Amino acid sequence: MTIKRYARALPLLLALVVGVVFATGCQRSETDSHAGHDHGPGGCGSEGEADDWCAGHGVPESACTRCNPSLVAAFKKKGDWCKEHGLPESQCVPCNPQLATTGKPVEAKFDEQMRDIEKQQCEHRLPILDCDDCRYEVGVIKLDGDVADALVTPATAETRSLSRALRLTGEVLADPTRSVSVAPLGDGIVVGIKVWLGQQVQSGDTLAVVRSSDFGQAKAAYIEARAETASATRAFQREKDLRKKNVSSEAEYMEAERAFLTAEARHSAAQKRLRLFGLSKQSIAKMAASDDSDAFADLAIKSPRAGTVMLQDLAEGQFVEATRTIYTIADLSQLWVWCDVYERDLAVIHNSLAANNTIAAKISVAAFPGTTFVGTVDLVGNEMDRTTRTVKARVRIVNKDGKLRPGMFARVELRIPVAINAVSVPDTAVLSDDGETFVFQHWKDEFWIRRDVTVGETADGMVEIERGIPSGTVVAANGGFMLKSDVLRNKMGAG
Repeated sequence: MTIKRYARALPLLLALVVGVVFATGCQRSETDSHAGHDHGPGGCGSEGEADDWCAGHGVPESACTRCNPSLVAAFKKKGDWCKEHGLPESQCVPCNPQLATTGKPVEAKFDEQMRDIEKQQCEHRLPILDCDDCRYEVGVIKLDGDVADALVTPATAETRSLSRALRLTGEVLADPTRSVSVAPLGDGIVVGIKVWLGQQVQSGDTLAVVRSSDFGQAKAAYIEARAETASATRAFQREKDLRKKNVSSEAEYMEAERAFLTAEARHSAAQKRLRLFGLSKQSIAKMAASDDSDAFADLAIKSPRAGTVMLQDLAEGQFVEATRTIYTIADLSQLWVWCDVYERDLAVIHNSLAANNTIAAKISVAAFPGTTFVGTVDLVGNEMDRTTRTVKARVRIVNKDGKLRPGMFARVELRIPVAINAVSVPDTAVLSDDGETFVFQHWKDEFWIRRDVTVGETADGMVEIERGIPSGTVVAANGGFMLKSDVLRNKMGAG
């Protein structure tokens, strides 16, 4: 009896199921037809435009080489091809960032979508823009003028170059290529100090005087060799004349020549030894054999370059060796600042140096508040400090007024370009939800609409918009979070 009853009810159940499926299918079909358009910011575009638009790659479907690889050959034949990124140059956003936001199809499609939204009616049989319960479904917010003025700060997307500011710390040091250590060149006793620590010197100035037995012996050997050479020269010339007259023998002539050549070699060697003590050819030539004063062995220590005396390590009466540094002279007109760069900032500095060779830097020190010194970063170290996890970067700086001193603590600010001619908005205008990034654009009158965007670099409170809105778009810089909260509140059914 029960089986018969179920048998009689079965056709009715089947009819009910088919009806539900049919209704659901119709509704889904209608929804899918609606979803067939690219929803984008706020709604659907025109059907004709959507048919020739690749939403996944942001180009017309008829020109999308990634969806239609057969088009590649035609683009390459026209010379419109970016080898680096494997797509037509006319579509390559990495090479042509302006394509991301200035393409007319994007804005034309947005206008079509907004016109379509104005025509839509919601489930309450009201224009969807006038329905407080359904307006959020198309990403539109309505704000009274007074509320908008009080809570929302508008900002205009601008095309500009973005640069990131890196603030580093470092130490001012002397340029070692402009510093020189001075040794006495001969062992001896210091008998005079002419220049003291901190003084400015010129190249060739006498720094100190050392009485050196080594120098005295070299000087005496030169005077002796000079005399022997003069004597041997006369003897050789005489023998040469006698040989021409056949008065002198060949053996006597050759002996005179040998003596002359030996004396000349000794004279040359003695002269070169004196040159090692820093004497010029002119001063050597002026040496007199009759000089028997106490100053005969006095060796003048001269500065090899102009600069400032950074080190003085000697005193009168002190014995100094030839291998000992007694002075350090440094040219402080140009200095180095060694900065500490953290690992997280290394890539942007490395890339900027690779592209431009140098990076402009501003340096400040506590000794001169309000004064900014200008320099350039030209080198990054090859090894990272395992303790501080930093790498050293060198800043060259011109110390024009001599205010900077080696050893000073310095603060360094680098301005590193990260995007050129980029459409950018304040970072407070960019919001996110469920992994999607968007801004609220002022559409018209009291209406604001959500627009999805693709962001790039961030610098100095500005965010690069790679795709989504063009330059000139008015967005909510402050107050966007309130608009987002209003959408979410309605979305959760709490509005």
